[in-house]
Order: sequence, then structure tokens, then C-alpha cells
Amino acid sequence: MAAGTDHAGALRWSGNLTWWGSAFYGQTSVPVLHNPPLVFETITTGGYHTCGTDPGKEPHCWGLDTDGQASPPSTHKFYMMSAGAIHTCGLCQNCFTDASVSCWGAGGYGQIHGYPGGSMQTLSAGFYHTCAIDLNDHMECWGDDLHGPRTA
Repeated sequence: MAAGTDHAGALRWSGNLTWWGSAFYGQTSVPVLHNPPLVFETITTGGYHTCGTDPGKEPHCWGLDTDGQASPPSTHKFYMMSAGAIHTCGLCQNCFTDASVSCWGAGGYGQIHGYPGGSMQTLSAGFYHTCAIDLNDHMECWGDDLHGPRTA
């Protein structure tokens, strides 16, 4: 399951998605121009956008895309993605190193720049920040730190 600002979704065992909440920006409207229809392995919801990876690790995003938050790099495949308010980050399968971080969208708070290098286990995007855990279980965060330090 994943919950955005005013929408939420559930990933079914079949790979199909179930949505509820607002669809004002198309955030609950899975792209349908695919044959066969898309199925997903992961999903994430941001402010007013949604992203997911299919079984081939291809990224798919839809909804509000004013800052490129729903436009993942077309040459990348992702193990997983995590969406913030107006940015999205993912663990890239075919980037500099396996499971390295790639981010896109708005970066006014540093949320798409300054991320760690190397392989990561997981990541999670907040409103204007993102944190990731590396292979040594060390957490690194980047982006907005207005409400306290980004270290653990």
C-alpha cells in the first residue's frame, strides 16, 4: 500500500492496482496505453503523483508532473522508487553501481542532489527530503533539514 497527499493505492497479488481518493491530477489513473496491460511489482505515491515498477524493473509514473516528478529517466530500470511531494527517487538497477540512487523532479531543497554514492538497501522519500540505508546499515539523508538534523 501507498498513500499520497489525497490518494492511496494497494498493490494486489496479481500485480493490478486498486485506488481510492482524489483523481484530480490523474494520480489514480494507471496508464492504459500498454498491450498487454501493465502489472506492477512496486508502487509509491507522492504529493499528487504515483510511480511503480513493472516485473522488468521499468519505471512508470503518472499524475501531476509540473516539476518532472512523474518523469523518471527513460534509460534506467529500478528495483524500487519512493515519491516525495514534488520529487521521486529510486534504486537504479543499471546506473553507476547496482542499487545506486537516482532522483528527479523539483530540487529546491536539495532533495534531488547530494545523494550518496554506492549501493543502497532501501530508500524513503519524505515531503522535501529522502533517506537511504547503505549496505553497511548506515543511513544517509539529503534535502530539507528545517525541522532537525538528517543524521541517525
